[in-house]
Amino acid sequence: MQAMYHASAFFLIPAALIAPAIGAEWMTDFDAAKARAAKEGKAVLIDFTGSDWCGYCIKLRRDVFDKDDFTNYARDKFVLLEIDQPHKIKMPPEKLAANRKLAESYGVDGYPTVLVVDSEGTLMGGFCGYPGSADEVQDLLDNAYDNYKKLRNAGKDKKLEVLRSIYDGLDEDLQECADSLRRAIIAADPEDKAGLRKSMAAKEERRGILDELHEAPTPQLCLEIIEAHLPGISAENRTGLLAMKELILLNTARSVDDVIKARDTIAAALETEKDPKIIAAIRKNIEERYKDPAETLRLIRDDEEEEEEEAGPEAAQPTPAAQQEAPEQKLSWETNFEAAAQRAEREGKLLLVEFTGSDWCGACMQMHRSVLDKPEFADGIRPGFIPVCLDYPRKTEQAAELKKQNNELARRYAIQGFPTLLVLTPAGELCGGFAGCRTRVQDVLNILDEARRSADRLKKSASLPPQERLAILVEIYRALPEALRPSAAALRSEIAALDPQDTAGIAREESVLAEQERINARMASIRSPEERLLVLEELLRSAHKENLAMLYDLQENALLATATTTEHVARAEQAALLAAEALHILNPTRAERAKKEALARYADKAATLRELNELRAKHRPDR
Repeated sequence: MQAMYHASAFFLIPAALIAPAIGAEWMTDFDAAKARAAKEGKAVLIDFTGSDWCGYCIKLRRDVFDKDDFTNYARDKFVLLEIDQPHKIKMPPEKLAANRKLAESYGVDGYPTVLVVDSEGTLMGGFCGYPGSADEVQDLLDNAYDNYKKLRNAGKDKKLEVLRSIYDGLDEDLQECADSLRRAIIAADPEDKAGLRKSMAAKEERRGILDELHEAPTPQLCLEIIEAHLPGISAENRTGLLAMKELILLNTARSVDDVIKARDTIAAALETEKDPKIIAAIRKNIEERYKDPAETLRLIRDDEEEEEEEAGPEAAQPTPAAQQEAPEQKLSWETNFEAAAQRAEREGKLLLVEFTGSDWCGACMQMHRSVLDKPEFADGIRPGFIPVCLDYPRKTEQAAELKKQNNELARRYAIQGFPTLLVLTPAGELCGGFAGCRTRVQDVLNILDEARRSADRLKKSASLPPQERLAILVEIYRALPEALRPSAAALRSEIAALDPQDTAGIAREESVLAEQERINARMASIRSPEERLLVLEELLRSAHKENLAMLYDLQENALLATATTTEHVARAEQAALLAAEALHILNPTRAERAKKEALARYADKAATLRELNELRAKHRPDR
């Protein structure tokens, strides 16, 4: 059974002693947060959020940031800072303006965006959108914190090297937020030895050319634009521009000579390209694609005829270059779900269904820019998927029939936030997908490939005996991200019908998760540690064994919050050891580590009590 409780780490001081409210303490002033980070030797974690309207901001806060696990994990690493842009909550205009200015200074254009910076405000890492789980959030924050530690410990002679390695490790969206990091690199490298200025110039050059190509109405004009830029193009962009030219020549080829011209175009990149991997890829491309130019031309013509047959007479009409396959083609997204399902059935494809808020959801817009509107993404999904867009706009008028369809589908698949991408069979069975924003094309294509394999297994299992099909259904269900499991009602229903005794444990897993939600909701409503202890005693008598570790962890924190003697500290130690013991059923390795950590931190109970008293004095309301 997959572990559903993540005891990331057990630290000495409970969250209840840091602030009166349950969970971590979040500051709201950037300068104060930086000053505190400098004083305490920590990084600053900034949560740019729309706390009362952004679905994934609310989910990230509820599922990750408000959990005691996160409080324990973050306490020794981060000063926490919330930069909110609410729609309903009243906030002083000057505070709203300051938050907006800070978001703009970091290039934040979608929510949630979580950035980790040092005490000078230099970006160390983070993520855009909702990563999907608490473990993924922690992995991303661990990486950012590791960057912070490397920079803090780097000597003067190593600072530039560390800064550049941090910058190179950021994904494309985080690099958009990295002006502070770029400034730090440039300040440490006035002679541009690390090549950042050169890299930034190449990026701007590339953007300018792509903007021109997007506006070009015909393939011929695209070729003219490319020819005009090639003589003066930077070495960093030359291969990419030649590859664009190759694609246009291939897609407009009408003779074998045209195909040979396309081959010679990409071969020209070998004259100046220095990257061994790119050179190897170009040579492989030439060997496979152009082995027989006549055959290549025949395949191009066959593809065009198939597209014309599918599209009907309108396909014969000329279309702008920006809508053709080269150099940049956006997908054509269906909006009628039933029609798309029928087409998927007819063509033997799967449905790729996007649930989005196209005119208000920053993460949705961000994912379109980074992934869904990219030509390589379109190329990757065309063979096997029919893309369907289910939009939930706030500013754009939507037909009543379309709105009704989209709302019904959101209810059917229990959509909790935007963006969410589901992979469905033509019959509407869930095979995979993800919730939240993804910013790398290949990451999304890998997820879709996994969903396609699940769909193949689902289809082949239809003729198998019930027990064999059950085994496959259970594997597919457990492979789904936890955030998508509410969307898999049909899959759960079939599993329940084939497994009324719950031998696979799926029904129990659902019960355990539901119990976790009830526990979290109940704990969040209790402010008094004494009352928490009473409620926890009650819950420990009836809880699933899979949730005992979480409950004992909560009990340890509550005991420490009320501890006034070493005997009280000893009771907290016992709760920590019971938590470690209960963790064995989920993760034996982590349980052993938790046990060792508990014994180490309670080795001197008098010292532990002194630290608790010092912390209470520091955080008294009158101070």
